[in-house]
Amino acid sequence: MFGRISILVRNRIVFLASLALISAVKIWFSVVAPASFDLQAIVELATLNRLIGPWIALYPPLYFAVNSTALQGWALSAPPSMGISLRLLSLSMRLPVFIFDFATLVVVYHIGKHLKSPVEGRIAALIWFLNPYLLFSIELIGVPDILATFFVMAAILMMLHNRPLFCGICLGLGTWIKLYPILLLPSLLVFVNQHGVSRRQKSTILVFGIIGLIGYMLWTLPYGTLYLISYYSPVTQLLPFIGGNFSVNGAAFGLIVFFCIIALFAKKAASPIATMLQTLLVFYILSNWSFYVQYLIWVLPLMTLDIALFSRRRAILLPSICALSFVQWFFVSAGFATPSGYSLFLVDLASNTVPAVAIENLLNNQFVQVFAAPIISSAAFACMLIYVIDVAISWFVKPSAMNSLT
Repeated sequence: MFGRISILVRNRIVFLASLALISAVKIWFSVVAPASFDLQAIVELATLNRLIGPWIALYPPLYFAVNSTALQGWALSAPPSMGISLRLLSLSMRLPVFIFDFATLVVVYHIGKHLKSPVEGRIAALIWFLNPYLLFSIELIGVPDILATFFVMAAILMMLHNRPLFCGICLGLGTWIKLYPILLLPSLLVFVNQHGVSRRQKSTILVFGIIGLIGYMLWTLPYGTLYLISYYSPVTQLLPFIGGNFSVNGAAFGLIVFFCIIALFAKKAASPIATMLQTLLVFYILSNWSFYVQYLIWVLPLMTLDIALFSRRRAILLPSICALSFVQWFFVSAGFATPSGYSLFLVDLASNTVPAVAIENLLNNQFVQVFAAPIISSAAFACMLIYVIDVAISWFVKPSAMNSLT
């Protein structure tokens, strides 16, 4: 696989043409796809003037058409009934999401270029952009997670270029939009502490991270912060580590122990990429992450860079985790089962050869719900655990020995 990708990226014109072709495919899907359930919820939230936070910047139609019948009609429309105006509305709702998808590609390329070479940077960028899971979870689902992910990757790039002020600002902006970047702050501080960053610079990163956390709490506070971190919302983040009266549980204790392990053993990491992706994978495992398919967006650019730059022998885990996570979402959350959802999109693409009723019957099958779904979920977590352990092994193996394995 990497050999074929290398052929594409060594020629700059071929590489740019590949990006243009993939972009055209993503934009086409943005035009013809119906509103996902999350986009429907976002339109409803804006209509009710609830949870108006920084995420609204991703959806220009919400500024001037929040009470428009066209906007609400689009949210409930299926592909066969979408006219030109609704398709353009669909594009305008998703175009900023696509732009940040592409912007993340640019940052991934520059990180790869800085750490290795322009060729490795192009390989990482192309792997990111080619991943079909991202087409589904970014352009089609359309949630704000890609915006927070972009700021996290920008923070890493700024840190690699010794720009702690801009690193802290990017991390704070990411946390302001989606809570998860604050989980990466300990890993980032451990890395900068081992690479000669001054106390003042470390304090700058810490302060901006905390400011971002305060900003997130402020825009969610009027709607009950405890409620929003206990139940799913497309624009906030479920945080199952916190229970009633803000008490922590065993999962939170496990994450704290993991941070301590990183502080003790991950002292020779060449970049913060590995420890940060480990943090997110451990978060998924400890929090029993399962249904929220867009949450995987957080770790995929880090995993892409890790595989492209440091250990290609872990490449099999990337498609495995993506495939298992998608199937898990499909079966467990029954995301395709309602008439206004993606079942109609599949019907439209397949010329009415895939009936929605058959999909619903499959999802409601007792074998799937009782037997298949738990196995798929366990397999996804097992792949994540293998990835975490394999990265941890590199802490105790000499670089030359690791190179012989890759």
